Amino acid sequence: QDPRYLFPPKEKQVRDCKTLLYGAELCKARNSLLVVEGVMDAWKLGPGAVCTFGSSVTKEQILEMSKWKKVFLAFDNEPAAKEHARDVAKELSAMGCEAYLVNTDFGLNEDGSVRDIGDLPVDEARAFKNSFFH
Repeated sequence: QDPRYLFPPKEKQVRDCKTLLYGAELCKARNSLLVVEGVMDAWKLGPGAVCTFGSSVTKEQILEMSKWKKVFLAFDNEPAAKEHARDVAKELSAMGCEAYLVNTDFGLNEDGSVRDIGDLPVDEARAFKNSFFH
């Protein structure tokens, strides 16, 4: 029930985070982009991955994604997140991008919760990311 991300009030923000892709400045030299929901997932994956601060994506974020030729959408393995990823892929495809939905079914953690990118060891997460950048 608690908010996943805490941000300052809108009037104190320099730029609304939902208008940008966190980490995009580290991806400019690439033709492809790997998009995840959470900042900690992007940190674990390293340069080449960006986050949208949740599975809901704004028009501004989609416009930013469209600057790359190929966009791989690796949202969490949950029905709502998968649906959001499909919607984003459709919009990107309509803008001339190659948009791909990535399987993020990494099984379950020991406690029975859904295992996501943030739960992977760093070397496994980086290998996952690198599989999209040949």
